[in-house]
Amino acid sequence: MDRWPEHLPRIKQMGFDWIYLNPFHYSGYSGSLYAVKDYYEYHPVFVNANLPEPPAKQLQAFLDAAHAQGIKVMMDLVINHTAFDSVMVQQHPEWFVHGDDGQIKKPGCWDGETWIEWGDLAQIDNASNGGLWMYWLTMMKHYMAMGIDGFRCDAAYHVPSELWRFLIPGAREAKPGVKFFAETLGCRPWELIEMADCGFDYVFNSVRWWDLGAPWFLEQQGRTIGAAPSVGFPESHDTPRLAEELGGNQQAVEQRYAFAALFGTGVMIPVGFEFGFRTKLDVVETYPDAWEEPAFDLTGFIQQVNALKASAPIFNLDGPLFEVNTYSPTVKAYLKATPDAREKALLIVNLDREAEQELHIPRIADAMGVRHVWDVSPGDHWTAELAQEDLHAKLPPSGWHVLRGRLSDYVNPVNVGSNVESATVSC
Repeated sequence: MDRWPEHLPRIKQMGFDWIYLNPFHYSGYSGSLYAVKDYYEYHPVFVNANLPEPPAKQLQAFLDAAHAQGIKVMMDLVINHTAFDSVMVQQHPEWFVHGDDGQIKKPGCWDGETWIEWGDLAQIDNASNGGLWMYWLTMMKHYMAMGIDGFRCDAAYHVPSELWRFLIPGAREAKPGVKFFAETLGCRPWELIEMADCGFDYVFNSVRWWDLGAPWFLEQQGRTIGAAPSVGFPESHDTPRLAEELGGNQQAVEQRYAFAALFGTGVMIPVGFEFGFRTKLDVVETYPDAWEEPAFDLTGFIQQVNALKASAPIFNLDGPLFEVNTYSPTVKAYLKATPDAREKALLIVNLDREAEQELHIPRIADAMGVRHVWDVSPGDHWTAELAQEDLHAKLPPSGWHVLRGRLSDYVNPVNVGSNVESATVSC
């Protein structure tokens, strides 16, 4: 933990304002970060035993350093299960789900027709209170008092809604402004809406699994708009590295990051994404020696995209996405608008990773439903004012452009930012 501050200047420079920490608690027999044995002790791999400061002070020092940079920190809140050998199993076996044989059950999930059981875990019975709910809240207050600013809630939709309705207000009473992010991997739309109703500030969207062409993502977004602001990510600790999936294609990686950043409320990357790391993160096996030789350096690119994101409200909200015809099978254009529809953005992407492609959008301002249009893409611009033109253009392989439009007269936003507050981005 004493080395974590080394990364803060780079994170700050890229324009991120949150850091999300995977579990740092003492883990059980398997060593997995998500198999927590003791919520009040620390995983030894994160502790510098040569320092005189105890582990809690080492974490506190990192939190203080992050706050000094204007960066908030969220911790992973894992309350759906513990390690099978956790202190809670020993002290409060009544807080766990028991099978017909009287043994504590292990959580799992279906993979097709196969049941996969996580043998290193014990399934919490959060439906029965009996002091358990207060245990969770007390633990959260402990870390908020140290400086934790928010919680990424693991497998949030597997936890009873009633418990979230107890924990979230209780935490906000202790620390006004604390934020809650619902991890929603595998969550169905109606479950996502229920999470938002519980008081979560943010959910995570599914842009990571979208090919930027199939209609399912547009349909999903349309069904969940208004539930809660969402955070998109091009990869996470649960997924393969994007650079590996895309064969090291830097332009394709940049395109996917730009879309995730500009068409959701927030954006998140795991450390190493900015350097094109290709080895999947592992919550048991990844150690500092897994740091790779950078394949490329996206820090400047990410800084530009995040600055664009922070420049206007249109890039910091979720909205239904509509496809605009580009008269090309491999070039896609997606439009979104502010709630009053007075400001819009159009992201145009070339899905062809090998060849340049042409596109044609007649009277681009009419197609976007605005009066003024500007190309605000980082780097080269097509032209400053596009409103009265048909858009005929070429996109390089994996190229992309973002256009911003307004209904009313407006100063050219290419040169003037709007200093949007709370453009939530996480790392």
